[in-house]
Amino acid sequence: MSRKKQNVRLSNFILQLGPGAIVETPGGPRIVLSTDTGLFQGEVNPHELEVEVPYLSTDPDPKTPPAAFLLPPEVTWRTRPFPVWKLCTEHWILHARGCPKCTHEGRAGSREQAIRFVMACPAGHLDEVNWSRLVHGRSWPHGEVQEHYLWKPRGPRLAQTYAACPVCGKEAPLSKAYYGEHECTGRFPENEEPGAGPGRPRDCNQKMRMIQRQAVNLRIPEVQTFLTVPPMEAGEYRMLQLEREKLEFALDLAELYDRTEGKLSVTRSHGRPAPEPGEGEKLRKVFEKFLDDVESRRRGWDLEGLRKLTEDPVALAGTIERVLRYRRPSSPQEAWQNEFLELMRGVDEGIPPLRRKRGTRAGTTTLIEMDPSEVRRGIPGPGGVRLVVAPVQRLHTVTVQIGYRRAVGSTGDPSGVVGTLVDTGAVWPPGTSGAKRWYPAYESLGEGLFITADEDLKFQNPRWMKWMKLYKEALQKSGNVLDQDVYRFHPAFVWWHTFSHLLLRVLAVDSGYSLASISERIYLDFDALRKHPEHVRGAILLYTTSSGADGTLGGLIALTDKIESLIEKAMAGAEVCSSDPLCWENEFHYESPIGAACYACLLVSETSCRHRNLWLDRRILLEN
Repeated sequence: MSRKKQNVRLSNFILQLGPGAIVETPGGPRIVLSTDTGLFQGEVNPHELEVEVPYLSTDPDPKTPPAAFLLPPEVTWRTRPFPVWKLCTEHWILHARGCPKCTHEGRAGSREQAIRFVMACPAGHLDEVNWSRLVHGRSWPHGEVQEHYLWKPRGPRLAQTYAACPVCGKEAPLSKAYYGEHECTGRFPENEEPGAGPGRPRDCNQKMRMIQRQAVNLRIPEVQTFLTVPPMEAGEYRMLQLEREKLEFALDLAELYDRTEGKLSVTRSHGRPAPEPGEGEKLRKVFEKFLDDVESRRRGWDLEGLRKLTEDPVALAGTIERVLRYRRPSSPQEAWQNEFLELMRGVDEGIPPLRRKRGTRAGTTTLIEMDPSEVRRGIPGPGGVRLVVAPVQRLHTVTVQIGYRRAVGSTGDPSGVVGTLVDTGAVWPPGTSGAKRWYPAYESLGEGLFITADEDLKFQNPRWMKWMKLYKEALQKSGNVLDQDVYRFHPAFVWWHTFSHLLLRVLAVDSGYSLASISERIYLDFDALRKHPEHVRGAILLYTTSSGADGTLGGLIALTDKIESLIEKAMAGAEVCSSDPLCWENEFHYESPIGAACYACLLVSETSCRHRNLWLDRRILLEN
């Protein structure tokens, strides 16, 4: 008998599901197993599906560096039933292994539904409701495990719904469990093998709470999205970057690599590698042997372009040295800075189409393209700012899920984040040198509008100065200017973030895309932020992507010619809010970094704003 499957889009799996998520299926709720248990025990080899990303914000472990792999579209990810307790709606019996009355009548499972409550703690642990503890407390009056209880609904409220012991008759209302705190069992059901019993180490000092299994805050995915920018993400560079360690080893073994200088040990001309014929031949042989080794391990890779490099020793040496000199960002802020600088360069110089082959299919995919002739300058913006609007004709993103949070209870975190991040990476191959910690990802193609200013923002209005004061207080507490809970208090960030939300709301009306499908990226020049925090240049990228083969169809960049009227509409919408004067007079502070902003005027869907709809304030734009 074939296993039942439920189809899920790759983007939905990465953005909404993943390990530890409860999926509703026709056969009842099931929990998605961990990456190593649910996926890697099948036929998936993440090494063959690796995709280069600039930086992954995970717990650093030099023995198993983080890496992302593209989730195949036809892959099967295993699940297991959870929760297992069910309610027979005919006999009103709560059971774990079948209703005893239905079983006696030969109608097992005919009228049952999974119980909608589970237990969870902020550390990420998840478990069934302990019905015995609810009914009997810590005492255990019966000599065997009770596998069913009576369900007694006496009204619509939790306090009027009781679970009762069929042996001794003792009962307790659901409100006792729902509004109370409970000892954490330390269970991660997604890490358990199918068919295995539950593991409850009870080593967590957090408290569990009862929560509905379909609640949004039961599992909040932690995802990171990266924009593909030159130079290292293109074609041959990208493949060599993924095999960089093996390439360095091969060159070092042939005495063609100076590790101290990070360059090739060949003849040079004007500082660039220009190998002599003998050196070129030696380099060619080493590189061809290296490619043969890569081909044996990376099934499906098209190495034709790399093999053509061996025809020109100078071009080959130049390509290899650029790969060797490239250094991955050491922080997410550095990765964002690289994106910002490349997009700023694209405004002035353009970015030629950066193409990559479509794997086994014919043709190529354009990853990013900016045409400088389409850039518009001097566009009037808020407070007299002169804006620069640059359409990004094509762009490519990679979205990686690194874990999740269970936002139950409260931690008092000033950043607004509730719940500890549970890392869902899986080490593969386990117990071997060179193993990496793998995270699932999907890629998308689309378009966008990159908007910046002709010069740094330099305002002195009271609202700007109040945000600047809060920024300095946050910096004093943290000491790190690049801490995201510091730089997001900077008034330049609040200004660009607020302007972004205003534009998002009007773009959704004119572009043909829903508001939830348009995303934002807020940039600050971190180099300038370190040196001159009073004058910082920023920018925004409003973009939409699709996981289909061809991406989007140009509805967003077509609005470049009418951007003036869109900005006028956005600013008109900022001046009046149906919630004023309450919205206008709302004051922000460190624990609640949101000023004059609400769902009536500024807030957008969570899929569009990666900053949780915080660090927003209409008045910082309107008081200029």
